[in-house]
Amino acid sequence: MSLDNLIKSSYGIEDCLFALHEFDRERALKSLIAAEEEDVGFAEFIQQHRDYLTSKNCSSEHIEKQIERVKEIKSYFRLD
Repeated sequence: MSLDNLIKSSYGIEDCLFALHEFDRERALKSLIAAEEEDVGFAEFIQQHRDYLTSKNCSSEHIEKQIERVKEIKSYFRLD
């Protein structure tokens, strides 16, 4: 799966919340690995998330809350 698709599938379909479901977290983790393999830097990775959320017509407030979750390493772990 491409990085773009992994990012999209890291969010809930209806609520656009980042990595809350186990499968979403799994794809979020895979997106980090794909970003590394594709030489995508942190700023570009974050921008791809912003672009996706913007394309879904999310509010600025929602986007900022989700970007904070993207930046939190604990969002990618299913334990703890």
